[in-house]
Amino acid sequence: MRYNAKVETYFKYPTHAGLLDVSSDTVRSASVGGVEQGAALLLQVELDGEQRIEKARFKAYGCGATIAAAEYVSVWAEGKYLHQLSELSSNEVAQALELPAVKVHSSMLAVQALRALA
Repeated sequence: MRYNAKVETYFKYPTHAGLLDVSSDTVRSASVGGVEQGAALLLQVELDGEQRIEKARFKAYGCGATIAAAEYVSVWAEGKYLHQLSELSSNEVAQALELPAVKVHSSMLAVQALRALA
């Protein structure tokens, strides 16, 4: 499948791919999906003392749309407070990335990970 320019940019040049130091008590992690299901996502955030997200990182397994959605929500989450993570919908992610209908599951997985962090 050929992706549009937005998905390709987030997929090919992710700036938030990687992991945070989980030994810190300021890091929260959420894991959703599964390799056996074709897509898995580990999303991590580092919080400041006021529950604001200073850093977001992800590790993803899946198609380009899954990686792009993980990058998108990581960028979106930085600077937000933990309680704000439920404000982003999978439809908003899908629209922002212009995902085709067959790839909307990628935006749903990314938002599921965000909500699991709250």
